[in-house]
Amino acid sequence: MSITTVCRECGETFRKRSLKSIEKICEDCRGTKGRNRYKVMTNRTMHAIGTIDHLDKQVAELRTSIDVLHSTIGVEVQHQITKGLEPIIEKLIDKELSKLKDIVLSSMTKAKKAQREVVELSKLVKGYKSSNTKMKNKIKKFEERLDNEV
Repeated sequence: MSITTVCRECGETFRKRSLKSIEKICEDCRGTKGRNRYKVMTNRTMHAIGTIDHLDKQVAELRTSIDVLHSTIGVEVQHQITKGLEPIIEKLIDKELSKLKDIVLSSMTKAKKAQREVVELSKLVKGYKSSNTKMKNKIKKFEERLDNEV
């Protein structure tokens, strides 16, 4: 066993700390990881903090995407409801419009019938007036004859 060995990462020869050391990686390649338990705890803590920061960013991105999806879904639902209600509303309007047309037509028909009846009645009244006048004239003539004869 020698006090020097070849680094398995970079291939350089480095000096071990003791003959019993089983190190195979030099200090330069080992970096901040180290074998010291305090360094390992620090590294794990830093890694955990980095992971938490990364997860916080992901959560913020997911919230943003959820908000966008929520608004998009709301707009789409509103559009679909509007699209679905339009034919129903048109049918209801058409039904009510046809009812209104029927009512207007029936009232116009009734008005025309009433107008015809008024015209017929006015003709009858004119006829009665003329016949009434004729009768009055005949009665006057008859009365005059009676007065002349008497």
